[in-house]
Amino acid sequence: MSMISDAIRLYDTVKHLLPSQVAALAFFAARRRIVPAVCPRLTSTYYRVIPQVHEVNNELLGTWAEMLQTFLPLPSLRQNAYDLLSGRPSFIGHTLVTNESVPDWHPKTSPSRLWDYHLHYLDCLPGLAASICRGAADSDKRQFDSLVSSWEQQNPLGSSPGWDPYPTSLRIVNLLRSAALIPSSDIRRNRLLTMATRQALTLLSMVEWHLQGNHLWANAKALVLAGAVFQHSRLALPLWFLGKTLLHRELTRQFLSDGGHFERSPMYHLLLLRDLNELMTVLPESRQPGAEQLTKLCRLRYDSGNVFFGAVRHPDGNFPHFNDTAQFQFDMNHTVLKDQSHRTVHIATGVERVTNTTVSTDPPRATERLPTLITFPETGYSVAKQGDWVVLFDHGEIGPDEQPGHAHADLLSVEISCRGQRLFINGGTGGYADYPWRNNERRTSSHNTVQFGDHDPVELWGNFRVGKRSVPVLRNTTANSGRIQLVASCTWVTLDPSPTHCRSVSVTETAIEIIDRVRPAGHYKAIIRYHLAPEWSVFRSKADQFLIRYKDNVVIMSHNARVATIGTTLYAPSFGLNVERPCVFLIVPPSGECVVNLRIRG
Repeated sequence: MSMISDAIRLYDTVKHLLPSQVAALAFFAARRRIVPAVCPRLTSTYYRVIPQVHEVNNELLGTWAEMLQTFLPLPSLRQNAYDLLSGRPSFIGHTLVTNESVPDWHPKTSPSRLWDYHLHYLDCLPGLAASICRGAADSDKRQFDSLVSSWEQQNPLGSSPGWDPYPTSLRIVNLLRSAALIPSSDIRRNRLLTMATRQALTLLSMVEWHLQGNHLWANAKALVLAGAVFQHSRLALPLWFLGKTLLHRELTRQFLSDGGHFERSPMYHLLLLRDLNELMTVLPESRQPGAEQLTKLCRLRYDSGNVFFGAVRHPDGNFPHFNDTAQFQFDMNHTVLKDQSHRTVHIATGVERVTNTTVSTDPPRATERLPTLITFPETGYSVAKQGDWVVLFDHGEIGPDEQPGHAHADLLSVEISCRGQRLFINGGTGGYADYPWRNNERRTSSHNTVQFGDHDPVELWGNFRVGKRSVPVLRNTTANSGRIQLVASCTWVTLDPSPTHCRSVSVTETAIEIIDRVRPAGHYKAIIRYHLAPEWSVFRSKADQFLIRYKDNVVIMSHNARVATIGTTLYAPSFGLNVERPCVFLIVPPSGECVVNLRIRG
């Protein structure tokens, strides 16, 4: 029976794949067998690829270098390089102590595959390059040479994970960034440009058609930037034309008409906005065919995506934990939102058109009092702001059918801020493969929504797989001077008979009311969890009431649940970090309707 159910689950997963993905999966399966035998024979050819000085677009590199001074946290990256070279590399919340004078690019005690990937991105290299540009001491130059030489020596062509397509793509960009920062008279610049050219040509045969999504985007960005830098070389032609074709395709596919990113992850949305910002700076200096049109399309997607990002955030500037989303360990907002002070957005909700709504791309202020309702219908997020409240409501699909790898079972979940402080937040994302809490963080139980028994509305398996998947529907939106209301529902296709969850969220100046209705009533045990931000504490004041406190702010939470308890759950605000936080557990009464009211005391 298990084999049959596994086969059905696999079918429910692969039936959504694109034909190009299926073909690419077969290609990459064959490639894994062929590469170990072929790459050693290609090594001599690989090392004969040497770009000439006159083939490089120096004007482009100069413009890029000027941008990088504010685009990257260069002093922090320089320190990261010294940590790596002193045997204490630290990525995504994990520090690995080796105490070796030469970096170990294949540590046996690596925390995870994602950690390995970060090690091979060479994100820290621009930090050393910027120091060399400023007339660094000989120690910085020695560290730079050691870093580059050790990577080349320990990572022969085709080896894994260093030569996997995704880290190769990000490393190419970091090599080019570093070359832009180093003076043209320094021999290190030519070495970096040579490495970038060789690796970009290798990437031509590694484009991740099978994974799609942000992986394919990273491939395209690396190829198009390499093609733009080496624009006077014949070697640049295949890089440019494949990169341009891919980037144009993905700009059209990955950014939805309402500005959101199709993986429905605020974290990846921000990462792609930063990429667009960088591309819009570099591409205008390229004279490759089609560069001007590509720049215009990047600007168009950047502007609409910036409106989305300016709206879908908490008052403290952090984005909600919908799908795979972790907060960054350094502030990247300024590199995205620069020169985008205010925009007026007119967004169709499918029910009515929200007009005269000003969206500020600066972090929202807690003192803003005007009621605002913004709905992004294709992405499936709504933002309601009234008085001291901000509600972020997820009523959209989990992601693109062909690539739901970053999806969580967070359908109809909410995140709420009160007086500028996040109150209810989802579970976050602490890691990917090899991360012990990965499955729990993806499940419905880590989100502020209804769960039927121990089941989820989408069939999660593996670390990135999804079988059957339910699709929410936004039923109604209303907004007037006194009240904002959002109503959405979702029928769970993962259960038989299929239950339906309908959630209504009403926001007024003084209170929030959340009504959850489940049908058929009483057939399944329905549990609602409200996960608090770690700063808040909660205790029971009455049988049907809780007091939630943070400093001088007290929120009264009343309910009609059959059973209500207080417990703790884990919260992963960023990669590699887990903290305990309070959680309120509510059992939906036999009537099938649970009403929760929130109001501020005093």
